[in-house]
Amino acid sequence: MLRLLALVATLFVTHAGPVLAAPCPARLFVSGYFSTVHVFDACTGAYVRDLDTTGAIRGAQAVRLGPDGLLYVTSEMSQQILRYRNDTLAYVDAFATLPGADPTGFAFGPDGNVYVAAFRTNNVRRLSAAGTPIDIPVPLGAAGLNGPDNGITFAPDGNLYVPGYYSNSVIRFAPRTGISSVAVAKGAMGLTAARGILPEPDGSGLLITGENSGQLLRLDLATGAVSVRASKLSNPTGLAFAPNGDLLILEGSVVRRFDPATGEVRGTLIAAGNGGIEGGVYLAVVAYTPPAPAPVPVVEYYHPGLDH
Repeated sequence: MLRLLALVATLFVTHAGPVLAAPCPARLFVSGYFSTVHVFDACTGAYVRDLDTTGAIRGAQAVRLGPDGLLYVTSEMSQQILRYRNDTLAYVDAFATLPGADPTGFAFGPDGNVYVAAFRTNNVRRLSAAGTPIDIPVPLGAAGLNGPDNGITFAPDGNLYVPGYYSNSVIRFAPRTGISSVAVAKGAMGLTAARGILPEPDGSGLLITGENSGQLLRLDLATGAVSVRASKLSNPTGLAFAPNGDLLILEGSVVRRFDPATGEVRGTLIAAGNGGIEGGVYLAVVAYTPPAPAPVPVVEYYHPGLDH
């Protein structure tokens, strides 16, 4: 009987199913200006689906998770910011419509309002949490800004940073004083077509892409110093941090992984052609809780002769 029980135990260990890996805690959203917003597994790069197949997103730009738990998506061609559920990705509504603004990006401010980069009118507009226009805190051409783009973001220092695509610069807006100033001077370190801006996890600096100069720059928030973190990139635009800490950079339709401290390439997360990205402009890694797996029935067998 001991031999039989040992055999049963051996068979159980040998044929036990593999331990399932924990699901990825985040999804990667890639905006293709000429396609739509494409959704990927942020850990493996596997294509999941397109965010919207109805054609509501036209000229996809910035994607952010709002304080209300919904996904906000810029649809530049339709002059709108749309909202979707973060769990099911279902369409919710149009948060705001901004005729003639050509919105590219937006940022949620500490005051509870939404700051929108208006590319065509060359300013930054402030909306309430309900999407109602309030004012224009960054007026036309403030601090030399030309072509406010989708990387607009609030940094850990409490200031709003806005990339100027045509001014080849980054400006800083201080909500406390209402003053706009130059953060990264025009053409600093060879910068052209400033686009993406991403705060570093420790809050010490901002990473900035120069699409036409093929660069990744770093702005030190304490000193104001600008340095080159990586160069010879292929039209870099969107920036995001992967769940494992890698820096992700969107280059056309390819998402590559980089060492965030050195700028060295670590590999490719999304290869060309995966998901159908056309005219990649923005990246966002958004956390979410995957649905719990369905219960699996367990069958127990009884051997009356062995009472086991």
